[in-house]
Amino acid sequence: MSKPSPKGDLEALGHTRPSNPRITCSAMAMAAGIKTLAQPAQPAHPSKNPSKDNAQGQITPPATFRECLIKEASLSSPLHMIVTALKHIISDGKLESRAEKQILEVIDFINIKEANEKDRLAEVISCAKENMICQNLHGDLEQMYSTIATQLNTIQKTATEALSNSKKSNMNVQELKSEMRGLETKVGKVTSATDQITTTTTTYRDAVLKAQAQPNKAGTDPKVLVDMERKVKQILVDLYDKEGNNMLDKSLTELVNKANQVIAAINDHDKPKNAKVKVAYKTRYHAVVLTLNNREAADWLRSCDIEMAFTEAFAEGLHIRERCYNLIAPRVPITFNPSNEQHLREVEKANNLEKGVIRKAKWIKPIGKRCLDQTHAYTILTSSSIDATNHLIRDGLRICNVLIRPTKQKQEPIQCMKCRQWGHFSKDCQEENDTCSMCGGKHHLNTCTSRDKAYCVSYKVDTHPSSDRTCPEFAH
Repeated sequence: MSKPSPKGDLEALGHTRPSNPRITCSAMAMAAGIKTLAQPAQPAHPSKNPSKDNAQGQITPPATFRECLIKEASLSSPLHMIVTALKHIISDGKLESRAEKQILEVIDFINIKEANEKDRLAEVISCAKENMICQNLHGDLEQMYSTIATQLNTIQKTATEALSNSKKSNMNVQELKSEMRGLETKVGKVTSATDQITTTTTTYRDAVLKAQAQPNKAGTDPKVLVDMERKVKQILVDLYDKEGNNMLDKSLTELVNKANQVIAAINDHDKPKNAKVKVAYKTRYHAVVLTLNNREAADWLRSCDIEMAFTEAFAEGLHIRERCYNLIAPRVPITFNPSNEQHLREVEKANNLEKGVIRKAKWIKPIGKRCLDQTHAYTILTSSSIDATNHLIRDGLRICNVLIRPTKQKQEPIQCMKCRQWGHFSKDCQEENDTCSMCGGKHHLNTCTSRDKAYCVSYKVDTHPSSDRTCPEFAH
């Protein structure tokens, strides 16, 4: 029986010899392993005529070598087929021991290489799977990171809003606490005032019989007190002299001596002791102001009988003008008629004033300039008593059952717009040239070229202009 050609058997199985002789058994083993992994081998079906072991333990070959190769090709990889073919060659027993030994070494080498390639391929596949798992895990971690970052940003925004709301709440709480402290203070004052009213309440009879308390002058400015004492001792005398008897041409000393002679010549049992005129000065309105030594002497001289005796003896056409004090009464009902004498007396009675204290009253705005729906207006009240005037400023004034808070009518001193001095108008000024109110030069303010310079003509300093209302001379 002739030996079958391996080439013919391989071609019959559909396998061709590789054209590149450099392809090694390892490459073939790798290809076989990949094919084996891609298409796993099916378990071998038992043949109809299975081989039996002989007495030497050798495998009984199949009927023909061609059938064995066909069977192995359908079950195993190419390397496995080569190993099977070599095993069949050895099983014939016709090879020498040396060749058989070499073939067995080749078979062992192929088996070892195949096992190593299988292990390496398994490691490659395992690494690929691990890389795929790592990539999937990396993608999952990135998605988790983005989700957590979004949630953290949302939490940070919420925390920031909560912190700002907390700060606003703290500010509101502090304001509420301050308001509560203010309310507690006010409630305490109301409570103390209520307790004081409860403890000091008296009957109407006790209030009527109780003497009126004197005004507290301890906190009054001493300058104001001195000015008040000086004014109550003064008498303003208007001179209406006839031709040939002009009292204004006389000196102040002559006027003082004349007044003292007249006072000494008056015989009256109520005459104060040592009553006399100390100082006199003339006004620009053709009047003379006489200052007596005390208040009692001035009050005695103002009495009706003594006034007539004094004026007739002092000069013909003499008249003593009573000092008056003007008050600004805001929001007086227009039902009040200032020109009605009866209305003035009713105001005095309603405010517990002496009869005749309110000399006159007048509206500040003319009646013809009022609005059609106007119900209140400002009024100027003239009082002859400084005590009554202070009483009205302190306690208020009732007109037509309306409580009004009057204020003192303030009148600024007169300043000449030509020489910038005090006490006269520009029409009565004796200066020839104008005086600048800014720099103090001999020119009008409109033509001043030194507006960065300031000089006060009356106070003679270069710290403020002459028209400054904070000037000490203006305040004096």
